[in-house]
Amino acid sequence: LNSQHLWRVAMSLTGHWWITLTHHPDCVAMSCPFSDDFNRGDNNDIGYPWVERERHVEDVVIASGAARLRDDATDDGQQTEYEADMTISNIDVAGSSSISLRYAWTKYGTAKTEPGVHDDRLNVWYRFDNDAWVLRHLVDAWDNNNNQNPSTHLLPSTLDENVFAPEEWVITVPPGRSTVDVRFALRVSGSTDGAKIDYVEVICQQD
Repeated sequence: LNSQHLWRVAMSLTGHWWITLTHHPDCVAMSCPFSDDFNRGDNNDIGYPWVERERHVEDVVIASGAARLRDDATDDGQQTEYEADMTISNIDVAGSSSISLRYAWTKYGTAKTEPGVHDDRLNVWYRFDNDAWVLRHLVDAWDNNNNQNPSTHLLPSTLDENVFAPEEWVITVPPGRSTVDVRFALRVSGSTDGAKIDYVEVICQQD
């Protein structure tokens, strides 16, 4: 994302990435607070200012008033790479001491989690300026040895996909940083596995 354009990235059925470029002259920075409730018509494009990365045009969409991410690129039963993600960039946090990141999420379709067998998950990342991406630590996932691993949201089959779980994190803004990016990234084991997000909010806090 730069000051002139919004990139929408996807991979075609032939395995090649394709990019659609949309012009947005006011894309330098998003004001804080930022909020999106995804309460708009069903669409294969979730809309400005989000950037999508996907392998099929229907993998990151608006559906029934929520953002929906789905799909495994290879259907190999492994979570070896991110299948789909959506990113909001350049939220202005200059002068803020911390931010509150708020969202609500649930599973979609046939997503499932069994420790050491299937580990479908929704990962939530953030970064300030051009710092390294940080995976926010939670307490509801397992690693490959069936040990509890505080790293992500699991997507067990027992979740009701019509009931969203709200989350709120307070994150300290490092000294000298002026923007924050937030990314929701899916790792699943089947083409009908996924997650849904009901809303996203970023609230700036000052001392």
